[in-house]
Amino acid sequence: TSSLIPKDIRAGLWKESKAELALETASAKLQELQDPSQDTIDLVQSDVTIADSGLRTAQGQHAEFTSPSDRTVALAQDQVDITQAISDSAQETFNELQKPSQSVISLAQRNVAAAEAALAAAEAQANYEINSAQAELESASTQLGDLKTPRLAQLAAAKAAVVAAEQTLILTQKSNAQHRIQAAQAKVNQVEQQLAETRVLAPFDGVVTKIWLSIGAIASPRPMIPVATVASKDMLVSLRVEETSVGFFKEGQKVRFASPGLPVQQLELEVDLVAPTGEKEAHTFLVQLSPSVPVPGLKPGLSGQVSISSEREGVLLVPNKAVRRVGGRFSLFIVRDGQARSVEVDAGLEDDKNIEILGGIQPGDLVVVSGQNLLNGETEVTVTGN
Repeated sequence: TSSLIPKDIRAGLWKESKAELALETASAKLQELQDPSQDTIDLVQSDVTIADSGLRTAQGQHAEFTSPSDRTVALAQDQVDITQAISDSAQETFNELQKPSQSVISLAQRNVAAAEAALAAAEAQANYEINSAQAELESASTQLGDLKTPRLAQLAAAKAAVVAAEQTLILTQKSNAQHRIQAAQAKVNQVEQQLAETRVLAPFDGVVTKIWLSIGAIASPRPMIPVATVASKDMLVSLRVEETSVGFFKEGQKVRFASPGLPVQQLELEVDLVAPTGEKEAHTFLVQLSPSVPVPGLKPGLSGQVSISSEREGVLLVPNKAVRRVGGRFSLFIVRDGQARSVEVDAGLEDDKNIEILGGIQPGDLVVVSGQNLLNGETEVTVTGN
């Protein structure tokens, strides 16, 4: 049955019972002091009798020691003092019970007043807790009634809350699944990237002609360490053109190419690139050409000769062997006033026999075509024939 009483109500009842017990104890003590019973008086009288007997025993023992040592006398005297104090305390208690003093009665009254105040406080606390428990009980009963017979508005609100909770759950599960998919995809991309980094790919198709690193070696961009040399299937013909002839090459121009390593006599190439800057020391420019169609047998390292078809009228030509080439400059010897003099000239196109002279000499000048190594800046010569 006690389990049906709420916990806070039981606690309030227990506090009230405890306060009532304390009040009863204090009241009984006050009554005993004001009007002691015969049993209490007899008990105190017995204590006085026992104390007197002990005192007499101690005095007798003290008297027996007619010539005791100082230590024995001191011990005996201590025992006599203790016994005397006990006797005095018992006598005082006995006297207090027979006729209690006003201070003792006042103390007992204060204890009774304090117990009554504690009882009142406990009753107030118990009433507060009982009222609170009663209010909670009424609220719980109301909620229970609503649950048993819910109103339409409450039922609709509850259903709406369920639907909202289900939608939130679905969205959360979908979002979590999407996050997991994205995380898994990111992991796949990372692994694929790491796998791709283990492969070294050339930017073009071709044939590996040399491997620079052995198995297990580390390829590093700093310092630049090549992995392999690859010959591209798309062949290019590169040549260095002197500054006097680079002007004859234009991108998209068709030229002829011949090589002793090719089975065909001549190929048609197209100019892909004319370098915008040249080498400072050699005064040459890079020109790159490519065949318009794949050429079997065209391999890296082949040598060859490039020919440009060009027709000019009224040009000045001299034999190739008459021209000296030093550091990108052209010069030759002409004879004037019985002396062979070296002059610099501007050269143009050339073939296997002649070279075009763009400036430096005039038509009709006598040109030395052999024996130039025997001449210096101004050497007297005799012309024996034209």
